[in-house]
Amino acid sequence: MAQAMAEKKNRGKQKKPLAGAPLALSLLRQASDFERENKLDEAIAKTTESIKTDPRFMPARVKLGNLFIKKGLLDKAMKVFEDALKQNPELHAAKAGEGVILFKKGNLPGALADLKEALVLNPDPVEAYYEMGNVYEKMDQPGKALEAYKKGIEKLKQGRH
Repeated sequence: MAQAMAEKKNRGKQKKPLAGAPLALSLLRQASDFERENKLDEAIAKTTESIKTDPRFMPARVKLGNLFIKKGLLDKAMKVFEDALKQNPELHAAKAGEGVILFKKGNLPGALADLKEALVLNPDPVEAYYEMGNVYEKMDQPGKALEAYKKGIEKLKQGRH
């Protein structure tokens, strides 16, 4: 009898399987682990699974776009960022991602415009300042590049990302 009561008590404490947003976050963390190990295909698969689990989970969409950039799949990355921005037009990380893609494709004015727009949406992202510095360097504007890098370092020291 005591054993039956203990089993009944333990059944109530069993963990429920993850679903929805918690599962999407868990999958995204797994994707990040794969990315750190430079297993980009596995990271892409886990990130895609995260998006399927919760299509509104924007961090997974941004991660997928950035993974595609790392793999050199710029058109796929642009599509991911465009889709994310359709769902959330104020998603600064997706706008910055578009800027990075345009930079890599050689469209410096377009890259600069997207990065500036990302900074309007969120004035704190260190990465956007870094990428803007890269664009200015490529445009042979070292003063503006240095200014962007300094602004990014300032934001980083303030603990902003």
